[in-house]
Amino acid sequence: MHYVDGKTMETVFHGVEINIRVGFLRTFDVLKCIDILTELYVLWKIPAFCCGFVLMYCLGHMSGVYRSIIRKEWNVVQHMVFAVMNTIINSQTFDSLAGPDGEITELLLRKKLAHSVKGYKQLEDFEVQVLANFCWRSALSIEDNRYAH
Repeated sequence: MHYVDGKTMETVFHGVEINIRVGFLRTFDVLKCIDILTELYVLWKIPAFCCGFVLMYCLGHMSGVYRSIIRKEWNVVQHMVFAVMNTIINSQTFDSLAGPDGEITELLLRKKLAHSVKGYKQLEDFEVQVLANFCWRSALSIEDNRYAH
């Protein structure tokens, strides 16, 4: 009821009343979650980056020392020469270990091992023979297993 010009008027409404409120609907967004995690990771790395920058460029002589430790140059030619020289050294060792017919025998292995450890007084001849026998049998076992598969 309400009054209009001193008269009482009664108004009756029939139907559906709709109230609208301003708001928002929340949903889980995987891409937004990944974006937030990425931003947090980047923000987390900023202090380490700033410390690294100060260490590498702002400490004078000490920065040069840190840069030389962290940034090592890799010389391809030098490493290729090392690889070739190691191959030659290993083949020379193998050639000196092989007998006149090109084969390695247990007796030859025992002699080479005895010659290489002769300055050590802790090892007796029997122990050198046992060690040579163990190495010989282990090498044969490895060689047999290589072709078994």
